[in-house]
Amino acid sequence: TKGTISKHYLDTRFWMITDFGRHPNFRKKLDVEQLAETILIPIVQFNKTYILFILNQDTRTVYILDPTPLDPVYKYNPNARYVKKLLCIAEFLPKAMSKVCPGSRWSEDVFLWRQIILSDVPIEN
Repeated sequence: TKGTISKHYLDTRFWMITDFGRHPNFRKKLDVEQLAETILIPIVQFNKTYILFILNQDTRTVYILDPTPLDPVYKYNPNARYVKKLLCIAEFLPKAMSKVCPGSRWSEDVFLWRQIILSDVPIEN
């Protein structure tokens, strides 16, 4: 992406998909397929900061929002920082989705998806 990411993108997207601003009698019917296109997985780190993994099924992309600065060790391979977490997600997500929704499209190995690290995450103190 170009430029900074809006802090409220996920909230406004949910608002638009669910038509939440309207009276319940006038809302459109929820599109479950559209709601199930992305999965958000927040992971807390040892220093009490969060990394947000966003799995987008349509584009087969894993977006990683990490507000912490990049360690110089990972300068040439920033994805190496997230390998353990992605392997854990790739192992347990298909198992969980097979229990909740058998025959789901989420049974793919998300570790093989394109990985995009979004570094311009605004931090609110």
